[in-house]
Amino acid sequence: MKKKIIFIGTDTLHRRFFLSEIAKLYEIKKFFFEEYKVNPSFDIKSSFDLGEKKFESNNFIVKSFEHFKDKIEYVNRGHDQVVKDYIKNEKIDLAIIFGAAKLNNKVLNLLNDYAINVHRGIAEEYRGLDSNLWAVYHKDYENTGVTLHKAIDILDKGDIYKQKKIRYPDNIMIYKMRYYETILAKELILNFLSDYINNNVRFEKQIKEGRYYSFMPGCLKDTLNFNGYLNK
Repeated sequence: MKKKIIFIGTDTLHRRFFLSEIAKLYEIKKFFFEEYKVNPSFDIKSSFDLGEKKFESNNFIVKSFEHFKDKIEYVNRGHDQVVKDYIKNEKIDLAIIFGAAKLNNKVLNLLNDYAINVHRGIAEEYRGLDSNLWAVYHKDYENTGVTLHKAIDILDKGDIYKQKKIRYPDNIMIYKMRYYETILAKELILNFLSDYINNNVRFEKQIKEGRYYSFMPGCLKDTLNFNGYLNK
């Protein structure tokens, strides 16, 4: 039986690239783009924001998202009633979550199977936001990567499908990190979907509880370096 899949997350260039790559091989019935934003009480802008934007614009090639327009729906939160109704009415099996706010069990339990979350970080070390940046801040360069895990009502604590560390190119700049994280996320989700469609997915419980982090303040971002290479 063909699996019915949806996406829940925010609308960004790197996520549009991620989705367009998936859609080359697998049908995603609906893109629910969240508009909800948390506004921290401190400044999170950094000196490398513009460099990140330019680098990703030059490297994330999304030829056209226009043919997906009938599948896109903007919502406040991924557990809004419109999302729950769609899951129930369309009998959705799987949700891919990438960059969404925490979803409650009322929506997660409606899925025939489960939701899989893309966490840009090593979840057993760093949970929450800006995980790979926090790893760099702590000079914990060996624990930067991407984790795919089941979404549950505790952030980044679900059983793990795969957790893979990133080996960045030499002389990596901080503003290029998210690009390589997204490329790895794409590779992992394509592996997952192949296993999922073939009923070959295996999960493992997390053996260590990673520390939860919130937004990294901009003043800390501006101090980051990666193996001695400054972020600018």
